Amino acid sequence: MEEMATFHTDSYLEHLRKVSEEGDNDDPETLEYGLGGYNLPNTARCWTYLTSVLLGRTLSSEIPDHEFFTDYGPDYVLEITPSCRPDRNDAQKVQEILGSIKGNLKHVV
Repeated sequence: MEEMATFHTDSYLEHLRKVSEEGDNDDPETLEYGLGGYNLPNTARCWTYLTSVLLGRTLSSEIPDHEFFTDYGPDYVLEITPSCRPDRNDAQKVQEILGSIKGNLKHVV
């Protein structure tokens, strides 16, 4: 059986908590940013949820009515249901990408 590729806010939340715990408690300013996604409603759901966690706010699960409301169907809730797609990422390619990112970060930090 192939490993499943899942997009789930729990993975991002785990990262967010780790970054928050490792941060300097005397300097609470932290910039969190990330990439978009292939599915814009799920990207919006994810960043809305993570922002609420950063702000210490609890949000309703219901997506409020707005111009793009129908894009959030069929359930119209904040939570993201993981997919059952197999993970077809090549481990070597992922390592190449990570190496490139780390190299680029040396020029930024």
